[in-house]
Amino acid sequence: MIKMEKIFMPVFLICCLFFSAESCKDSNHVPALYVFGDSNVDAGNNNKLKTAFKANVTPYGIDYPGGLSASGGRLSNGFIFVDFFAKWLGLQPPPAVNNVDLNTTETIDGFNYASASGGILEDTRFKDNENLYMGKQVSMFKDTVEQYLPKHFKNKTELSNYLSKSIFVVSIGANDFIFNLEMNMAPRIPNPKQISKFSKKLLKHLRDYIKELYQLGARKFLINEIGAGGCAPQLYLMNKQQPGGCDRRTNQELVSYNKHLAPEIKKWKKVTQKLIFRTHENV
Repeated sequence: MIKMEKIFMPVFLICCLFFSAESCKDSNHVPALYVFGDSNVDAGNNNKLKTAFKANVTPYGIDYPGGLSASGGRLSNGFIFVDFFAKWLGLQPPPAVNNVDLNTTETIDGFNYASASGGILEDTRFKDNENLYMGKQVSMFKDTVEQYLPKHFKNKTELSNYLSKSIFVVSIGANDFIFNLEMNMAPRIPNPKQISKFSKKLLKHLRDYIKELYQLGARKFLINEIGAGGCAPQLYLMNKQQPGGCDRRTNQELVSYNKHLAPEIKKWKKVTQKLIFRTHENV
């Protein structure tokens, strides 16, 4: 399991992008953390879906406090990035919304809507495996805002203030390349123009989802660049003959998306001045 001290500095720096160093741990400044994305941040939303992409079996969770049953279905041996982030903010790690009974829970620390194998596009999936794509995750958050959260606040103004101070993590996009561009075009190799066009298509859809979250009250976003998706387990097994076992072509395609991300976010800022964006660079 990753040790807290190893991730302390990156999380601290990300937090301070939003607030002063003194207030980073004050939950009054960050009342909740909401998470959207794929397997990198999935906390168990796939457990009840018809999919092979779930982690409610061993050896997942072997280093999580309380073991597999307590880990909830995280695709990790222990904590995932957003768990550390939440703890540093003084919050409880946001639970997978699919694993929570919203009729009995009282938490307002935030929820996790991420889904392993999910992508920005609705048709991003592997064969018949179910997942929650970004649009579905946003729809579920809308239900949270309209049906669950009003029960815990006195009025709309108080709820609006809570949402505006919360942080929204978005970590998604790799599966769109793996399941759509790579697998659908095989054995043909996508050329740079096709990759660039596809990256822009993804960002257009992502922009629309960010706009929806804004309309629901979100104001502060941490948007992850896509990491080395070509080193995902299924691609690693397919490319053992390559040095390191990773699919280098897929990783190169993801770099194209990352290059488009920051300039695109600058455009979003100009249109909506009230939004605060930060990108988290994946090495």
